Amino acid sequence: MKNYYKFYGLPVKLNLDLALLKQKFFEISRNYHPDLFANSTPAEQDKALQISTENTIAYKTLLNTSARLQHVLQLFNIDTNQPLSPMFLGEMMDLNEQIDDITADTFPALRREIEELKKGFDAEMLHYFEKFDAASEVDKSSILLNLNQLHLKSKYLLRLNESLNTFAAD
Repeated sequence: MKNYYKFYGLPVKLNLDLALLKQKFFEISRNYHPDLFANSTPAEQDKALQISTENTIAYKTLLNTSARLQHVLQLFNIDTNQPLSPMFLGEMMDLNEQIDDITADTFPALRREIEELKKGFDAEMLHYFEKFDAASEVDKSSILLNLNQLHLKSKYLLRLNESLNTFAAD
């Protein structure tokens, strides 16, 4: 697996300096853009294309918070298919049922409830991002296990929000 942090010479952090990331991206883009290698050997052209492609993928991955977290989870070999607690899954089933039975009158309250849950998860994730960035290598894996659970829960809320948006669009 490619380590995009290593590709850019950056430390593995979840709260990444996005201005520095952008700077590294443009630096590599300027040096390895395939058009600069038009008169080079086929091997040099292939290498420039490979680096340019990896640069784009690395930048998009590290720029997006969710993709960045997924990347770090993979770097630390964290199983991203961990089961969620039955209590949480039950709560999500209840919210799904409420969405199935939603009316114009119940829509605002349900929207607020889901937004509040998301705010709570986001705040908790931010807390763990900070803990991860300050932790020793030994402690990072256990922090990532908690982050993975929060990330999986956030995905549920994202799907619920999409269902609500479908109702709002109808």
